[in-house]
Amino acid sequence: MNHPEDWKQLIRSSGSVTAICLEANESPGVRDRLYRMKISRKEAKESELWLKSFCELSTSSRDNSVSFS
Repeated sequence: MNHPEDWKQLIRSSGSVTAICLEANESPGVRDRLYRMKISRKEAKESELWLKSFCELSTSSRDNSVSFS
């Protein structure tokens, strides 16, 4: 899971949350605004998923490391 493309996807999904929220705030209609906010929420959930995966990977690799003390 520590592939460079995984990190790039995290950056893309987390960056799009802000961009889509800004677009939603400038939307002329309520329906469009709600639709964009829903997309933004999905991107935020995807970012959260990536972060959890990286944290689990980090924790598991630390637990499996060899101690030299």
